Amino acid sequence: KFEVLAKDIDTKEKIIEATGNVVVFSPTYYLSADKILYSKENESFELFGNVLVLKDNTIQTQSDYAYVNLNDDSYNQKPVLLMDKSSNINKFMYPN
Repeated sequence: KFEVLAKDIDTKEKIIEATGNVVVFSPTYYLSADKILYSKENESFELFGNVLVLKDNTIQTQSDYAYVNLNDDSYNQKPVLLMDKSSNINKFMYPN
């Protein structure tokens, strides 16, 4: 389960579109972005613009785009700034 807060939220069949200072809370994730699309069918989020992902309150990433799948707990971002509290790692990655 999760909670979505945003300036505008629109539901079209199996897609929820949230825009404007979007924040998503779940037991595992804190997500924020300018725009987030949620697929009810895939139980996944696509985040666009000023993306912040905080997972398990230890791993924090910032990027322009992210994909988060709640089913298999996977995510993908680009480019990404990674900060991991437990290992004290800060890393910037820009995929090809």
